[in-house]
Amino acid sequence: MTGKTRQLVVKTLGQDLVLLGGHVVHWPSRATHDLFSVLLLSPRGATKFDLVEKLWGGTEVRETTGNFKVTLHRLRQALEDKSVVIEHNGRYSLSAEYLECSDYAQFQNTLSMARAAATRDERVKRLSEAITLYGGDYLPEQLHDWADETRIMLRAAYVQATLELARIHCGAIECHSAVRHLATGLASDPLVGETHHQTLMTCLCTLGRSDDAVSHYRLYRSYLEREIGDIPTGDTVRLADQIRNSESHVSRQIGGPAECPRRLLYGDLPPALTSWQPPDLTALARELGRGQLTFDLLTAAAAAAEQPRGWAAVASATERLITAALPGTHVALIRRADLGQLPGFQRRLAPDWPVEVLRVVLTMLGDTEPSERGVHPVIQFTGDAQVMSQGVGRQGGPPDAWLVVTRKANTEAGASGFTSDDQEVLARMAQVLSHPLSQIISSDPGV
Repeated sequence: MTGKTRQLVVKTLGQDLVLLGGHVVHWPSRATHDLFSVLLLSPRGATKFDLVEKLWGGTEVRETTGNFKVTLHRLRQALEDKSVVIEHNGRYSLSAEYLECSDYAQFQNTLSMARAAATRDERVKRLSEAITLYGGDYLPEQLHDWADETRIMLRAAYVQATLELARIHCGAIECHSAVRHLATGLASDPLVGETHHQTLMTCLCTLGRSDDAVSHYRLYRSYLEREIGDIPTGDTVRLADQIRNSESHVSRQIGGPAECPRRLLYGDLPPALTSWQPPDLTALARELGRGQLTFDLLTAAAAAAEQPRGWAAVASATERLITAALPGTHVALIRRADLGQLPGFQRRLAPDWPVEVLRVVLTMLGDTEPSERGVHPVIQFTGDAQVMSQGVGRQGGPPDAWLVVTRKANTEAGASGFTSDDQEVLARMAQVLSHPLSQIISSDPGV
């Protein structure tokens, strides 16, 4: 890079500014500025015909030929460099050194590096750099069609970068960063997709910001009515009503159908307190234990789902982890295909499970309406034992399987058998297993 180009700064995103040696370049004509801008968008070069068409449209050929020569000469003078524009085989292009000085090229190159990144951290770094480089719309005061097309393309790339960064942060349970980038993308393009607005609303609720979620809905609705003459879909309206009324609602991971990972680990946050109260450290310790168990089960389930006999691997890992978490219990993950078949149950259960327990399990599952199975843990007594079952499956449909746990009532848990903490563990584990089991079943219908 020469001394001159090393001092050149070209800003096209959110502003229109060219600095040379710290001084603003004053273009002798609008056409000179536009020729430089068009060449910045053409790293592989452009023919004289293409350049003339973009700059002067349908002007007479003789006139435009003269205009082009004069404008090219003025461009070289303005930048004090005869080599700024190179002509090769009938194509004109800026010297590569000049392209590197443009925030437009830097933005595009940084996005390319983000797409090629080999690690999550590198991808986050490059996406963050690209978002920082994007200072606003491309040449906001330029009215040519070529500028409009570039403006739309770059804005879409910027919005997708913010959504991708939000998705990555969400997957890592970095919720505040995820919400910030998701909100930034939606502010730049409110019409990128209504599901993104729904996701932002539920993310805000997960962070205990229900009022902000309702405010976002109102702003989005006002925008649609004002700019499009439309209103949000029924799903979005219902979600806003649920949030406004403090009702339960589905919360998805940003950019995908999976459940919100923060809620998966920690459940819903309580409403904001009017005054600070000291935390229940014992409850926090139990929650940390449940979080570790959730992580262990997610890790085991993800690995098992890739194996040829995924069902058996998932069942084995689940039974091992829950048995360790709930001392004195026998645990079985029972698939739907075995429902109503006592031998099928017995293949999954420990040898010392008494027959009366098996019959109670059959009754519990057989007497429950398909639409109600899996909503809450079900507990029944049989003799000196207690049996707890929890459906595992996608929301809105019958369970794909059931988690069944039995424990003698005279264990260290006391005469009550299962505690509320035990029930929370079982419900959380069923929630974790819903997607891996769905994946296994969809890939092997015979399961």
